[in-house]
Amino acid sequence: MLRLIAIIFTCSVLPLVQAAYAQSNNGAQITDLLNRGQLKSAAELLEKSNPTQSDIMFFNARVLKIRGQHSEAIALFRRILQENPNYINARRELAHTLLLDKQYGPSEFHFKALLKVDSNSQMRMGYQNFLNTIHRSQPIGFSGNFSLLPSTNINRGSSHKKTNSEFLGNEDGDIDDVSRANSGIGARIGVSGFARYLTGTRSRVSLDFGVSETIYTNSLYNSTFGFAAVGFDQVTSSGRWGITPYLRYTQRNDHPITTEIEGDNRALGASFYHTSRLGNRSDLTFRMTRERRHHFTKDYLNGGYSSAALSFGRKISPSLRVDSTLKLESSTPQSEQSQYQGQSLKFALTKSWKGGLSTNGSLEVGQRDFIGVFLGRPEPRDDKYFTLGIGVQNSSISVLGFAPRLQCSHTQNYSNVNFFDYEVSECNFSITRNF
Repeated sequence: MLRLIAIIFTCSVLPLVQAAYAQSNNGAQITDLLNRGQLKSAAELLEKSNPTQSDIMFFNARVLKIRGQHSEAIALFRRILQENPNYINARRELAHTLLLDKQYGPSEFHFKALLKVDSNSQMRMGYQNFLNTIHRSQPIGFSGNFSLLPSTNINRGSSHKKTNSEFLGNEDGDIDDVSRANSGIGARIGVSGFARYLTGTRSRVSLDFGVSETIYTNSLYNSTFGFAAVGFDQVTSSGRWGITPYLRYTQRNDHPITTEIEGDNRALGASFYHTSRLGNRSDLTFRMTRERRHHFTKDYLNGGYSSAALSFGRKISPSLRVDSTLKLESSTPQSEQSQYQGQSLKFALTKSWKGGLSTNGSLEVGQRDFIGVFLGRPEPRDDKYFTLGIGVQNSSISVLGFAPRLQCSHTQNYSNVNFFDYEVSECNFSITRNF
């Protein structure tokens, strides 16, 4: 049962790591024979490779692991490392066997140790995936986060001085300073947590929750955010699916005139996803979200929101992955001029490098077609936008247990109502620690 539980969360990366567990020139063939259950043939091949005593113990420990005798295998892997601390394959197998045995703390310790000494980019990506698995597989967990948020346009304010709508601006058509672009640096601190319960060898229920506080020099842009979600996930023979009801709450000051910065609001909704594996390198994911939004001070924004997205991902190589996402969305608040139908297309690239470095880049283009005629204009509002994003992190860098990450983006929004024309460049430098 424990082996099946581990397969739920590691089936996508286990073959990657096992492929490199060659303890001799015939290691790959021996691994293949062991996985097929041909123990006698594997032992005969090992004898022909002139094995050391450590190689023989390593072979015996792997046989114990395959038979599900995890405690005995762990003891033997540890004995190998006591006699030969540089036997990296023994440390790899020990870390994975500890994970199978649900000894998350020791398993995490050894995978982190491997990240420090192994420069193989393919293996490092596998170690990081296993560490992510450990975090997801723990029954209870917490994390803390601190971020710095520099932005050229915190409020998504207009790029123009004068408006082309007579209802937005003063008597002369001037856009006030509060509604134009305002730059600044914010700070965010947050905590989150989760609880997991396995309902079967291939399913689980989970509770996720979190709260964060964002502060700027101008308190107009301060906000408090909180969420809680209960989810169910099921692994199938070809992928996985899940459904998650959630509650989200945002408290912030009202922003004059513009609806781009909303006041206090809450959202109650549910999301569904289904991922199918398409061979060993590709996957297809469908996501759907439906929620009801309630604004405490802006009743005209109360209403529904729906979205559906189809994503295709492919591993070009063990260290390079590309993703593309087509998204459709619909917002139906009470105010007809704020209702819209949206479409977007996003391309993303993720690359792992030697030394634990990981980079990503993305391009998203989209548009929002509003329904009602906008006040002061002869036609509905029509927005088009694009977003460029880049990010970098290094799994081998840790500051007091906190892992740093930098994510930056540039967005440009074009609207026939020039009050909503804006551009913004912003970054999120964050440090996160799991407990």
